[in-house]
This record gives sequence, structure tokens and C-alpha cells, in this order.
Amino acid sequence: MDVRAEMPTAELADLLPLTPMAHALLYQAELASTRASAGTDTSFDPYVVQLELAVQGADPERLREALDAVVGRHEMLRSAVRYDKFGRPVQVVLRDVALPWTVHDLAFPNGEIQARRIADAERRRPFDLARAPLARAALLRGDGTRARLVITVHHLVIDGWSLPILLYDLAAAYSGGLDQLPDVTPYRAHLLAEQRLDRGAAKVAWAQVTSRLSEPTLIAGTGPVSDVTRLPVRIPVPIAAADLAAIERRAREQGVGLATVVNAAWAVLLGAQLGHRSVAFGSVVSMSSR
Repeated sequence: MDVRAEMPTAELADLLPLTPMAHALLYQAELASTRASAGTDTSFDPYVVQLELAVQGADPERLREALDAVVGRHEMLRSAVRYDKFGRPVQVVLRDVALPWTVHDLAFPNGEIQARRIADAERRRPFDLARAPLARAALLRGDGTRARLVITVHHLVIDGWSLPILLYDLAAAYSGGLDQLPDVTPYRAHLLAEQRLDRGAAKVAWAQVTSRLSEPTLIAGTGPVSDVTRLPVRIPVPIAAADLAAIERRAREQGVGLATVVNAAWAVLLGAQLGHRSVAFGSVVSMSSR
């Protein structure tokens, strides 16, 4: 498939390569789709994320127009993933995309139950990664002025750093001040910054770090996953104020963040449980290119 030949030039704004992270997300999304189609796994794509906002008194049509304005402002929200004639995935950015939009009127007293069911259904409904946008919105209206905006989007086109920007731009668009915001930095700038990274040096550094590991760190079973818990999941861990103050003090003494201290404690626990002096585990972090 030649993407350029397949799509009219008037619709196509840009073609971009995928980042290494995007390749990984695409693999996971296609794996979840394959398992669901084969009936061997009922898991949904864990990288379909959801944001819920209280929007009491908001005008539905004005809100929809604001969302479309934000989509028009950010090219990644107008993108999808297709394969070129060599079988390589590419990010396809369209010029004009309307965000899928639905409005639901809830019946009380069971309104909250209905809202949860609708949000869960939106979260579980898979995206067609070849069709932009990889996002949709639903307005859940209750009695009086109560309303909730549910935005469902694939992680391929948005990350944790982008969410505050999305909300800020949405507020500006709703209030009519979107034109007063600075121009958006093109996504190509991020790709160029990634190309300047020394990947050879990174491979050497990671090879040295992992050379001490004799086996992977397995903390879960190896059988098939039957389902994925709806994200996010919060597990509260009570910590006494004095203990928290001591942990923070220790972090300052070592010149590291609190998360580093927590990761160090987790490493010590894993090592003790598994009987290894060296263990490997992953931790989700946010990074921005400079």
C-alpha cells in the first residue's frame, strides 16, 4: 500500500516516521486486536486512556466546537497509523478531522451507574488505528446543570506531558481565546531531536548495565492474561508523617527525587524475595526532548 497514492493530497498534511515508543505501542495495540479477534483473550488495549472532566453548565455545541478547534491545532490529534508499500508503519497526519462526539442524557437516580457503564464502554471500544482521529468524546448530561465530559484517546497520539496542554487549550478554545495562544511546536521538531541522540552510545551503556543480570525478574505468572483491569488503579499505602519526612530528608541528602528512593526500596525488596543481588524492573517515567 502506497499511503500517498491511497489518500488524496488535499486530505494529507504530512507523513511522519514512528518513534521507538510509538512502534512499541502499535505492537501492543495490534497484539490486543489479534487476541480479541481470535477469541483467545478478552483483554482490551491497555493504551487506550480516558479523561473525565466535570463541566457543569457547559454548552454542548460550544464544547464540541472547542474540541474540534483543539484537534485542528494539534497535528498528532489528526493522525493515524498506516503501512507503506514496504510494510513500514508511518504516522499519517490529515488536514481536517472532526472529533467523534456523542451526547447522553442520564436518567436519575441511576445516573451515576449509567455514566460508569458508558465510560467503560467507550474505554473498551477499540480504535481503528488506520483512521484519524484516534480520539473521541462523550458528554454525559445529568439533571440540572450537572455534566461530565469523557475524552477517550489512544496513547499513540497523546502522553502524560500533553494532557495539561490539551486541557489548557480546551479551556482557551471554549472561552474564545485560542487565537491568543503561542503557535504549536511542530511534531517534526521532536523527531529531529530524537534523531540527534547517540543510539550507539546508549546501547553500549545499557549492555554494561544489564551484563550483571543472569535471568529476567519475573513477578507474575507466565500464563495468558484473561483481562486487564480498567485503568487507572490506585492502591493506597498509608505512611506516617514522620516516616514520609524521613524519606524526603534522605532523598535530599542523596540529591535524588522521592521516586528514586521508592524505586531503590522496591529493588531491595525484589532482591530479598528472589534471592538475587541484581534485579531488573521497569518504572514508567515522563521524558521531554530538549
